[in-house]
Amino acid sequence: MNVKALNLKYNIASMMVYEQVTGKPFQLDGSMTSMVLLIWSIIEANNPGTIALKDMIAWLDDHPDDMRYLVTEVSLLIKISSGLVDADDTDEDKKKASRQV
Repeated sequence: MNVKALNLKYNIASMMVYEQVTGKPFQLDGSMTSMVLLIWSIIEANNPGTIALKDMIAWLDDHPDDMRYLVTEVSLLIKISSGLVDADDTDEDKKKASRQV
């Protein structure tokens, strides 16, 4: 799976997929489970049928650099969505985030 070619959008469709999978209202609690489920929900909502959840988990185990990339990207999407980061400043934030991971 080429993660950099994926369409990653943090949108209502992503949150709805997350709620359907978890069976509870959308809320990130900071756990690894929540983050992986959110990443998969974003992928599934915007790139339907790309990868099954269990296959993505196994794939992430084998590709830790891509896991870091996805966590950085999704974290940035959340910050942009919540107004914590200006979309125009994302390149610098990506550099900072990738150095921290």
